Amino acid sequence: MSFPSSGKYKLYRNPIAEVARFFETKHPGHYKIYNLCSERDYDHSMFKDRVYRLKTDDHNVPKLRELLEFCNDVREWLNSDSENVVAMHCKGGKGRTGTAICTWLLACEKFRVAKESLEYFGKRRTDLTVGKTFQGVETPSQSRFVGYMEKIIYDLNWIVPEDIPRKISQIIIEGIKSAFVINFYSMQCSCCSLIVAYSISVYCVHVFLSNIKPTIPLSIR
Repeated sequence: MSFPSSGKYKLYRNPIAEVARFFETKHPGHYKIYNLCSERDYDHSMFKDRVYRLKTDDHNVPKLRELLEFCNDVREWLNSDSENVVAMHCKGGKGRTGTAICTWLLACEKFRVAKESLEYFGKRRTDLTVGKTFQGVETPSQSRFVGYMEKIIYDLNWIVPEDIPRKISQIIIEGIKSAFVINFYSMQCSCCSLIVAYSISVYCVHVFLSNIKPTIPLSIR
C-alpha cells in the first residue's frame, strides 16, 4: 500500500485514519505494519504501536542484513498466531515495498527464484483495467538485491557474505559530445522575456575500485 498520510497528502494517498480503521475492523489485534520509508513517519499509536521501520531511502535498497532481520520479524509475527497478517508500505507502495515483499516471498518459499517473485508482484500490482503500464519493481538495484537475497537464502543458508573492503583508485570522466550534446536555443522566459541559449553535455563516468582482483570498472550514467 502507499504511505498512510495526513494533512494535504491524504488527498491523494491513503488517509491514515481510514487505514487504521480498516485494520482495526478487519484484523483487530492481528496486524503489523512495516514502514520502509526513511524520509517520513507517523504516529505509531494509530496502529497500536505495531509498526516496524525498515528505513530505506527512495529508489534505494536496505542493507542485506536488514532484509534478513525483516524476514525473521515477519516470520515470527505470522507464526505467533494463525490469524496474524502484515502490511508493507513505502511512499508509493512500489519499489521499496516490492523489494521487501519479493524478498519475503523467497523467504517463505512461495518462490525459489527471484525473477519469478518479481514477476508475480508486478502482475498482482498492475491493474490491466486501468492501464498496461507495468507497476512492479523497476529500479535495477532493487531487482538486483532481490536476486542477492535468493542466493543468500537458498545457496548461503541465510548467511550474508563478509564485506570486502574497497577504495576508489581512479575516476575517469569522458565526454560523449558527438552523440549526446543537446542544444536548446531561443528559450524565452514567460516572466521577463529573457531569451536564453544553452546546451547540455552528457558524460560517462568510470569508477575503478582497487583491492579487487581483477579490478572491476563500474559505469555510472
